[in-house]
Amino acid sequence: MQNIYASDTLVCNVLQEPASAAMALRHSLSRIEASAELLLGRMGRGDLRSLESELQSILSNAKQIREILAGKNTPAERPENVAEAFLLKVDKIISEHISDPDFKIDTIVEAMAVSRSSLYTRFKSISGSTIGAYIADKRLAIAKALLTNAGLSVSEIAEKLGFSTQRYFSTFFKERTGMSPSAYRSSITLNDHTTNV
Repeated sequence: MQNIYASDTLVCNVLQEPASAAMALRHSLSRIEASAELLLGRMGRGDLRSLESELQSILSNAKQIREILAGKNTPAERPENVAEAFLLKVDKIISEHISDPDFKIDTIVEAMAVSRSSLYTRFKSISGSTIGAYIADKRLAIAKALLTNAGLSVSEIAEKLGFSTQRYFSTFFKERTGMSPSAYRSSITLNDHTTNV
């Protein structure tokens, strides 16, 4: 199936050349609706989770196109740019799945309804970082924040971040900070104690 999910280019064209892009938007809308009907037909026979994700993406794009054609969605109502909206969507998906031990890049690919190579290329061109590095940095930032909370054990933090074992989490953390999670927690506690004295 041709990738009709990425309407970002069409949205950009509408902002730059509204008259010539209206026809392309109408054509894209009809393709989106046809694809949605095909997906609905497949829902009874396939993986409901991935099909539901694809369908939600298709319907969201169709709604956006309809709003543009109806003049309801002006440039002031949209995110600063399409790249920002893309990054926000990726970040939301990562945040929703970060505690899942089975979380993979394919989870983002399915939710965004894009190919793996398209996701990698687009993410890198927008952010300057790989998506894997971004996920690791996000996990590390959350881990540091959770380690300052004495109410959670290292094992509980590992579980909240989707690591299959505490040992794997500790290795991940030490490779990036140069200290174990426990040593990091101790250094934070020590710094807090000396600051308060």
